[in-house]
Amino acid sequence: MRKLALISTALMVAALWGCGYVGAPLPPALNIPVPIKDLTVEQRSGRIEISFTPSLKSTDDLILKSLSGIELRAGENPEAPAFDIHRWAAAAKRIDVPKAAAEPVKIEVPVAGWEEKDIIFAVRSIGPGGRPGDWSQPVSLRVVEPPQAPAGLTAEATPGGVLLRWQPGGGPVRVYRKSGQDKEESVAGTAASGAEFLDTTAVFGVSYVYRVQRVIDTGGRGAVSELSTPVPISPVDTFAPAVPTGLIAQAGIGVVEAAWDRNNEADLRGYQMWRAEGQAELARFGEPVPTASFSDKSVKPGFRYRYAVSSVDQAGNESRPCDPVEVLFQ
Repeated sequence: MRKLALISTALMVAALWGCGYVGAPLPPALNIPVPIKDLTVEQRSGRIEISFTPSLKSTDDLILKSLSGIELRAGENPEAPAFDIHRWAAAAKRIDVPKAAAEPVKIEVPVAGWEEKDIIFAVRSIGPGGRPGDWSQPVSLRVVEPPQAPAGLTAEATPGGVLLRWQPGGGPVRVYRKSGQDKEESVAGTAASGAEFLDTTAVFGVSYVYRVQRVIDTGGRGAVSELSTPVPISPVDTFAPAVPTGLIAQAGIGVVEAAWDRNNEADLRGYQMWRAEGQAELARFGEPVPTASFSDKSVKPGFRYRYAVSSVDQAGNESRPCDPVEVLFQ
C-alpha cells in the first residue's frame, strides 16, 4: 500500500514538471514608445529641415510590433520665458508625418509666417494601442528671413593655396570642398567676414570642386543658405619661389666660396648658381645645388667674377637671379 502511494506521488510530480509551473500573472504591457532622442532642426534658406528617428522600443523595455503614428508639432512658447510642454502642444501647429516607422525621418516645412520668431519643435511616437510616449527634448529655432547663397564664386590657384572669392554680402560663409577621391564634400573652413577664403590645405595637381554657403547666426542654431553653384579647379604650381637673399662671395685659396640665406618654401628643390667672368653676361653655372652654399674651384688668378643665385622648386619653377656680387680672385 505504501509502495502504491509513492508511485502515485512520483507520477503527480512528473506530470507537474512536464506541464511547467504556472506563476503569478504578468501585468499587461503598456505599449508606450520611448521618447525620440535625436530631434534636430535647421533653417536652410526658405525652409526648415526637421530630422529624427523613432524607435520601436517601449518603456517596458519590450519591442513594439509597430507604431500607430508620429506627432510632430511646432509653435511659439505661449508662456515665455517659462515653458510648459502641454500648454505649448495645445497651441502648437501639428506637422504631418506621412509614415510612422522606426526609421530616419526628414521633413521640410516653409518658413513663411514664422520669420523673426522663436519657434519650438517637439515630436513623440504613438504606440500601437494609441498611447503616446513622452515628448522629445524641445528644440528652439530662431527663424530669420531666408539667407541668400553667395553669388559669383570663383577659384584661383595662388602660391599659398586655392583662393576663393564671391560677391560681398552679410554674415559668415562656410566653404565646402570635394576632391576626386572623396565620396562626400567636407567643410574646408569658414570665412568669418569679407568675401574671400584661402584654402591653404589644397594640393597642387589635385582636382577640387568648391561650394560656399552663407551662415546667419541666430543665437545657437545658425540659419544657412542654399549652397552656391559648384566651381571646379585643378590648381597647377606655376609659381616661382622667392629670390634668394644675403648672397656673399669670398676668395680663398684656389676657390671662391659663396653662401646665402636659405629659402623657406616647403617644395624647394635647390639653388641655381649664375656666374660671369669680367664684363660678360651672367649665365647659369653648373647644376642646381641643394644647399645654400657653393664652391667655385674653376677660378683663375687675376680675373674678376660676378656671382648670383636663383631658387628652383620641385615643379621646376625658378626665381630670377638675385643681385650679383663681384670678387677679384688673386
